[in-house]
This record gives sequence, structure tokens and C-alpha cells, in this order.
Amino acid sequence: MSVYLVLFVFLGIASTVYGDCPRPTGKEHMQLITDVTFPAPDGTQVTFTCEPGYMAKGSGTVTCSNGQWSILRRICEIRNCGSYGEVDNGHVDYSEGTEFGATIRAVCNDGYTPVPKDSTAYCGVNGWEDRIAVCDPILCYAPNEIANGYFSPVNPSYHYGEVVQYTCNGKYVLNGSATLTCTNEVFTPEPPNCVLVNCNAPKVNNGAIVSGSRPPYTYQSSVTFGCNTGYKINGSSTVSCTINSEWSQIPNCTEIQCNAPKIPNLEVDGKAKDIYKFYGNCVAEVHRGI
Repeated sequence: MSVYLVLFVFLGIASTVYGDCPRPTGKEHMQLITDVTFPAPDGTQVTFTCEPGYMAKGSGTVTCSNGQWSILRRICEIRNCGSYGEVDNGHVDYSEGTEFGATIRAVCNDGYTPVPKDSTAYCGVNGWEDRIAVCDPILCYAPNEIANGYFSPVNPSYHYGEVVQYTCNGKYVLNGSATLTCTNEVFTPEPPNCVLVNCNAPKVNNGAIVSGSRPPYTYQSSVTFGCNTGYKINGSSTVSCTINSEWSQIPNCTEIQCNAPKIPNLEVDGKAKDIYKFYGNCVAEVHRGI
């Protein structure tokens, strides 16, 4: 083989080994954007870009020189969307953070509600995408009217926490809560009723009313019972007329009874009993020992 042929082959091998560059490898979260066929010839330039959701810092272009790529200066950092901004009458829930892929929502103060409900914003490739809710005041419409009564104040609408007071006409009595509060767009609890309360005269066997209200017996009228001689009260002696036109639990008058007496050195004259009624008696005589 001639000297010229050997030199030509050697130069060709050197050109392949030292001039062409293999496909370059990028860093984390990078993509190679190129239409170059590899291995690439000396002097070729290619560029790395960051994946969606990541921000580029530094140059992403590298150059093939003597079979090697220049140092890649670019780094890709995850996008941070930062603060969304203020929410009137509430605050932003950043529990998922502010980086790419995080979701935020509005949390409203007491008395306010998110509009539209359950709306969120998403940290995307271009920053915060969509809009979170605004916090509007919670309002209640007027509560229901009631028969034989009314409520006040009367307004077209009421703010969260506002209270209305119910009142009954004349002799009618409120059965239920007198006050209702505007909560989550409705008044709670349920409106009361206005009822007429009239209890019948109470009676107790072997007893009688000794003090208290006179008829007619209306709501919260009260009377006190006493028992006849020889009887004792069993239960509370005072009862009241309830909202249901019924008396609270009426007591009983039970007969007073005594157990047989036990006296040392005495015995009952006659046939002894186990139980004696009130005012019953027995005559005892001395039992003398022999």
C-alpha cells in the first residue's frame, strides 16, 4: 500500500473519531429540540429547552467541537406562580403550595360565601390559570310568617348573623324559639307556633289545692296541693300548666301507715298487727319477767 493511501485512511478515521459528536444528553426536565442527525459533524449546534412547567436559566445551546459538546449551562427549575393576590373578606388557601401543578381556592370569612362555589385556580405553564371565587355576603330572605303572631324587624333581606324576634298576639303563647338567626342563607331554627294554653282544674285524690293561681289556668299558672289528714304527699306538691295545656306531673296523696311498735319489756295487749293506720293505737302492758 502506498504512503498516500495509508495517510488518507488515517485522516478519515481521525475525522470520524475526533470531528463528529454523538447525541448529547441534557439535564433533568429538559428536551432536545433539533433536526440534526447524529453523530453530528464538528461545529454543529443544538439547543435544549425545558419541559412545560419549568423555567429556563442559562443558555441551552451546545456546540460540537473535536468530537465533544460544549458545557450545557442551562438548568430547568419548576415554575413557581407566587402569590395569587388578595381576596376581600377571605383568604387564599395555599395548602398545595404555589409551584407548577398546585391548586388554590378562596376561603371566605364567617358571613361570606364563595361565588361561584368550589372554583379553583391552577398553576400552569403561564402562571395562575382560571379564577378563584370571590367572597360575597351571605343573605337570608325573610322567614315564614306565623298564625296569630308576627316577627320583627321586617326587611327585604338579612345579613349573616342578623336576628328576628317572634311575638304572639293577645293571649297566644309562643311554642318554640322566639328568636331566629340568619345562618347559611336560611333562618334557624324553625319558626315557632302561637298557641292558646288552657289547663283543666287539677285534682288529687285525698287532697286539695291549698294555694296558687285561680282559674282559668293559662301557661305557667301554678297551684300547690295539700293532703287530707292521715295522708302524705308523694311527689312535688306544686305543679304548673305547661305549653301543651297539661299539668306537670301531679302528685299522689298516700295513706300514712306505721309499722308495729317494738318496745323492750312491753307487749301488745290483744292481737298484734304488722301495719297500723294513722291514728290507730295499741295498749302496751309491762311484761314482767319471773
